[in-house]
Amino acid sequence: MGRAGRRFVMTEVDPEAESVELPPAVAHRVEHVLRMRDGESVELLDGAGRAVEGALVLNGGAAMVAAVRSIEHDAPDGELRLGVPLLKSSNTELAVQKATELGATDLIIYEAERSVRRPVGGEDGRLLERLTRVAAEAVEQCGGYHLPRLRLCGDALTAAERLGPRVLIPSTEPGAPALEDELLTGDDVVAAIIGPEGGFTRREVESLERLGGIQVSLGSRVLRAETAVMAIATLAARHLGWLATTAGGERG
Repeated sequence: MGRAGRRFVMTEVDPEAESVELPPAVAHRVEHVLRMRDGESVELLDGAGRAVEGALVLNGGAAMVAAVRSIEHDAPDGELRLGVPLLKSSNTELAVQKATELGATDLIIYEAERSVRRPVGGEDGRLLERLTRVAAEAVEQCGGYHLPRLRLCGDALTAAERLGPRVLIPSTEPGAPALEDELLTGDDVVAAIIGPEGGFTRREVESLERLGGIQVSLGSRVLRAETAVMAIATLAARHLGWLATTAGGERG
């Protein structure tokens, strides 16, 4: 059986089942948005490497996939951990989408001192749900099999602590070493924390450096936060060898 034409992330997929019933929201999308037909090839993903391939069966508003085979896809070598600030408008979603497409394994969304968009009250849960949906759609589109681990936290220092040691800090500080040079001295784990619109405050930078953070340069241009996420993710993916494969979407 060839590569499935349509892919859907479902966190619970039984690899032994002869058929898998699609949740109502997915079934509605399949029949009324995508206008798929009986027999079309479908791939169901659990976001952790498992994929079930089969044929679509429509039945009066319900939909299921008659499973043909189940495949376990290994995660790629290396890790890409990114701290992404809350950004204005839909830019946080854009950053999560592009980082997921480029293979980020961990995305920690945090509130910087200069963050414009601030979750209040019960919005944290809705924000995480929305960003998880964005990441799932990115995995479906890009041919990946692994969802990034998404977490929210309250400030840059907490985010950096969760990212691990040797966190890279994109900076416009004169004399900062180039990001690519720092990548060459690292291992198979790349961790970076990106500042918000307006950049980090001096207090945030000093706190991050006391934690072991390293300021790095992305070149002579001042990049928007969401652009910096894409630039770092691309350079890190190349460093980790994820962009060197010729297997198309077969990489996890």
